Amino acid sequence: MLFYIDFFVNGFLELKKILLYNKKELVVHSNESVILAFILLPFKFLLKVPIVTTVHGEGWYGFYKLQKEKKSYGIIFTPILFILEKIFLTFSDKIILVDETLKKFYKKFLSKIEVIYNPVDYNKFKPNKKLRKLWKKKLKLKNNLSLLFLGRLSEEKGVKELLTIFPQIIKKYQKIKLVIVGDGPLKNFVLKFSDYYPNKLIYVGKTNTPEIFYNACDILFFYTRFEERSRVVPEALGCGMSILATPTREILKLKNSNLTLPIFLIPKSPKRIVKFIVKNLEIIENSSKVRKQHIIEQQDAGYVISQIFKIYENVLNTYDMGDIKKQRA
Repeated sequence: MLFYIDFFVNGFLELKKILLYNKKELVVHSNESVILAFILLPFKFLLKVPIVTTVHGEGWYGFYKLQKEKKSYGIIFTPILFILEKIFLTFSDKIILVDETLKKFYKKFLSKIEVIYNPVDYNKFKPNKKLRKLWKKKLKLKNNLSLLFLGRLSEEKGVKELLTIFPQIIKKYQKIKLVIVGDGPLKNFVLKFSDYYPNKLIYVGKTNTPEIFYNACDILFFYTRFEERSRVVPEALGCGMSILATPTREILKLKNSNLTLPIFLIPKSPKRIVKFIVKNLEIIENSSKVRKQHIIEQQDAGYVISQIFKIYENVLNTYDMGDIKKQRA
């Protein structure tokens, strides 16, 4: 039996069920949160049940950035959060990381670590002609080449860099329109910018149906300072989009695994991005017209779920046969 804890209140609500359940068949899975994680420690010490923890790393990239930029609260809280998380991970029986590059933060726990990428439901994220036709019309994208930014509106996601270069791209190519989908601390910055370019920039806000915008738009812009491999990229590839992406280690691995993937590696310098897009615009535009589904096997939801359940099985076997069994005695 699995109890999956991904919300603080949910952790307390599940506690009653856990107390009543047969603990010999029980795994508690925490979906990363340092504060939330500590409500799970009683499960480990009092109930003697194994804990699996998934670490996404988004918080650490943000705090690492704050510390690097000498922000006072980043300098104070980064070490505290690292200490708290490492205490909890010490008592986790297995740790799932969502990309390989996170290993550098967790070298102490390498023997416990498995890398399993975020799952993508390719039955949902696939080319859809009806959606494309309908939403191209609604967003007024017909006869335009549309660039999509989808994600949290924050500095580490590269939205500022995109808005910095967008006016220069428009000067070179009038047919381009930009669609921004998401919410975050830079929302007002995006809204002010859209006031200057009302016919070129469409701000949608937060969405629970990203497949609509993957299908409606032509090219995904993925520029990141810290995040190595986002779920956004394989979702967009599933819907047949072409991708403009910074060459992170994970993006390079993805590209090299299948050279036919429509991923165009862009420079990190905003000025050089403009030159790259202008120089390769015809190739990029032609690529975006081919709406073919590309499936990344490692992130197919069925494959990911099977890998996670193998971990549960392994943890339960360890629980019955290893050191944890001694703890129960």
